[in-house]
Amino acid sequence: MLGPRLDDVLATFRTQALALITTIEGQLASGDLAAARSTAHQLKSAAGSVGAARLAEQAGAVEQCAQRGDGPAATQAAALLPAVAAATLTAITSVASPP
Repeated sequence: MLGPRLDDVLATFRTQALALITTIEGQLASGDLAAARSTAHQLKSAAGSVGAARLAEQAGAVEQCAQRGDGPAATQAAALLPAVAAATLTAITSVASPP
C-alpha cells in the first residue's frame, strides 16, 4: 500500500542502522560507555519504529550493559548487532518487496 514511500523508509532505516552500529562499535572501543548507551538507545528506537523487534532488543541489551558501566558485556552484546541487523534487514526487505 505504501509502495515507494515504504521503500524510502526502509532505505533510510538501513543506512541509519548500519551507521549507528558502526558508531556504537567505535564508542565502545574508545571506552565511551555514556555515548554508546545513548547511541544504542537511538538504534533501539529506530528499530522499534519499523517493527524490527530483535534488533531493538539487541540494541537494548547494549544500552543496559553500558548503563551499568559494564564495558565488556556491552562490547559482547554489540558484537551481535551486525548479524542481527543483517538478518533483520533481509527479513524486512523480503516482506516489503514481495515478488
